[in-house]
Amino acid sequence: MAAAFTVAALSSDGGSDDSTVLCPFRRCTGAYCPGCGGTRAIGHLLRGDIVGSWHQHPYVILLAAQALVFGGISITDRGRQRLRRVWFPLVLVNVAVMFVTWAFRLAIGDIPGL
Repeated sequence: MAAAFTVAALSSDGGSDDSTVLCPFRRCTGAYCPGCGGTRAIGHLLRGDIVGSWHQHPYVILLAAQALVFGGISITDRGRQRLRRVWFPLVLVNVAVMFVTWAFRLAIGDIPGL
């Protein structure tokens, strides 16, 4: 996890240079994945730039808010028990919304680097 934060913190907005692309999907296919811009969006959030994060990938802000809320809830044993019940459905909803966001962003040409 520390490596992910380090990559995100050091990430730049120069996502068009294929030599620095970290995404295996994009490296293999040349196409943008559903999480495209996510690493740069996390980097913007870590630097306090919410608008920049939204521009890179709007869903990352919601995922970060969920992580904070559920991280706080999981501090207690009772909270961890509740999270076990909602964890899998929440993951399914997040994946579905991520794909809908991806399709919408592709349709309107809103993925940075396109």
